[in-house]
Amino acid sequence: MRIIAGTAKGRTLKSLKGLRTRPTLDRVREAVFNILGTKIIGAHVLDLFAGSGAIGIEALSRGAASCCFNDRNRAVSGIIKENITKCTLSQTVLVLTMDALECISYLKRKAIHKFDLIYLDPPYQTDNLDYYLMLVQSLLREELLAPEGLIIIETDKKLVLEKEFYAGEKEKQQSIRLWKNNQYGDTVIWFYKLQGEE
Repeated sequence: MRIIAGTAKGRTLKSLKGLRTRPTLDRVREAVFNILGTKIIGAHVLDLFAGSGAIGIEALSRGAASCCFNDRNRAVSGIIKENITKCTLSQTVLVLTMDALECISYLKRKAIHKFDLIYLDPPYQTDNLDYYLMLVQSLLREELLAPEGLIIIETDKKLVLEKEFYAGEKEKQQSIRLWKNNQYGDTVIWFYKLQGEE
């Protein structure tokens, strides 16, 4: 697994052996960043299920301003830190070791900033609509997504996500709408924007 473009291009990343982290394939990662284009420059990124850190490191390599990496597995968090060091990135990075929902609450309490790109790639064993609804509702309730930001969700092709997600029943709460979704082999990438920002 290598960084595809930018300042860390060609650097090889370490990952935990086995299927626990299920890294995003290079060709899928390249397709995602081709779609993002210049949106990544100066962006604040949250990779909530970071695994090897490939998504966040690719974003930083291509000009993102900062990235918050989170993974509940302490061994995985250590690998992320190794990969960041190996890629000699100068941007602001934060590596957390928390449950995803705990991380969302923590980031809200710390009021670090809103994120321009939030990437969700939970393990496939959690691929059920209720879990994704819970994650996205939490992100929207805490208003962690910047006004023109994107939530990107990676799933198995067997899972079909909703076209819209709502924070709750209150009229003024945030909601997101599907912008586009693309399939790459067994993987589907879903891009969502805040309602009113299409």
